[in-house]
Amino acid sequence: MSPSSQKAERIRGVILDLDDTLYPEREYLLSGIRAVIEFGARRLRMPPEALQREFDLLLAEAEGRNALFDRLLRRFDAWSPGLAATLVHVYRTHKPQLYPCPDVIPELRTLKRAGCLLGMVTDGPATVQRAKLEALEVASFFDALVFTDDLPPGCRKPSVVPFIVAAEMLGLRVQDCAYVADDPAKDFIGPRELGMRTVRVNRSLPHPLREQSEFPESQEADVVLAGLEGAARVLCSPSQV
Repeated sequence: MSPSSQKAERIRGVILDLDDTLYPEREYLLSGIRAVIEFGARRLRMPPEALQREFDLLLAEAEGRNALFDRLLRRFDAWSPGLAATLVHVYRTHKPQLYPCPDVIPELRTLKRAGCLLGMVTDGPATVQRAKLEALEVASFFDALVFTDDLPPGCRKPSVVPFIVAAEMLGLRVQDCAYVADDPAKDFIGPRELGMRTVRVNRSLPHPLREQSEFPESQEADVVLAGLEGAARVLCSPSQV
């Protein structure tokens, strides 16, 4: 029997991902670009509208958001290591304007009413992820927050380590926890190895940052939902919800 098939009878802790699970990650990209445009317009002495047009063109190219600020500066023959690093700094330290998907707060409330402890495991620069969480105003729902950037090297997903840490912080066994996330390429490998229940939130986003790619069936979640709504129903017994 595979580890992922050895499920606990009762889920006591639900650990969630952040990007594209609780909100559309593209909204952070656009929020950061607005901050870079505000700074860049002053620094490059250009109208903000001109920078916005260039960003729109760059994002439409095959490279997408890869090396986005380097490519922007090279368009204007303004690239330098210092200025490129400054734009990254502006992007990563700006105060984002973000809103959770409509189903998020109602479902978090339902999970809490069902008696579940809530945790989070998320990759990415810790300062950035914390700023996102603060902007979404959902931190009060969570009993444990694990930003993998705060862990030793090699502990980002798909490592099992952040899930063990989250369970420890919740005071639970990993087998008594479930992980809810969106990306089968990396999200469910670690939890399945630990015998956790897994749920994929497969949102229909108008402009996803990552295209859906093929992945082995072994990396799929136990349950796939169109959104966060219904997570409590599939993870908790009817008497709990």
